[in-house]
Amino acid sequence: MTRKTDRLLEKINYKFNNQTLFETALTHSSFVNEQEYELSSNERLEFLGDAVLGMIIAEYFFQKYKNLREGYLSKYRSKIVSENSLFYIGKDLQLGEYIRLGQGEERSGGREKTSILSDCVEALIGAIYLDSNYENTRSIVLELFSAMLDKVEKEGNISNYKSALQEYCQKRRSFNIDYVLTDQIGPDNDKSFFIDLRVNGKTFSKGIGKSKKKAEQNAAYLALKKFGEIVE
Repeated sequence: MTRKTDRLLEKINYKFNNQTLFETALTHSSFVNEQEYELSSNERLEFLGDAVLGMIIAEYFFQKYKNLREGYLSKYRSKIVSENSLFYIGKDLQLGEYIRLGQGEERSGGREKTSILSDCVEALIGAIYLDSNYENTRSIVLELFSAMLDKVEKEGNISNYKSALQEYCQKRRSFNIDYVLTDQIGPDNDKSFFIDLRVNGKTFSKGIGKSKKKAEQNAAYLALKKFGEIVE
């Protein structure tokens, strides 16, 4: 294509073997509709890219969090494979500068539209997959989405078992939970804390840790296992 699009290739750290795939990924249907010659839009590549992205992110969470049930895995995948997340990636790549748009979309601010940028990101992923292979696409996607993955994992408190247990119990309004310190043993610089996790007033699990927070997390973890929310 042009030196301008070369900058985009540098950002995604990929060089296409089939330039037509790259050009198609950047071609919006509004541009195709205004041409007199036959041309393909990025809609089919977007369809493929959506599936490939979903697989990559699902596999990432599946491999990293081996003890989480499918409900939690689906929740975190959906935060990444969403229009808003894709739009964020598209803005970061400045895709609006590279998309081929029709005059009508150009005038209506199409280069900044959430749907157009997010669709283009998926189309690029689909094009890279067709041009190379799954492993190469996976590497590029995880690099592009690395900051987004970190953010979702931190905000979602994936390893925060207390938060996960609270969410589980809130969905079942008949469950009330309390953490009760029952004992602490050892000198001040090396204490062990013992926590009873009580559900509706009855001890459901017990946690031990070098701090109250760690003991509570351990008790919540064991409770989630009992509820079947964590599998090993």
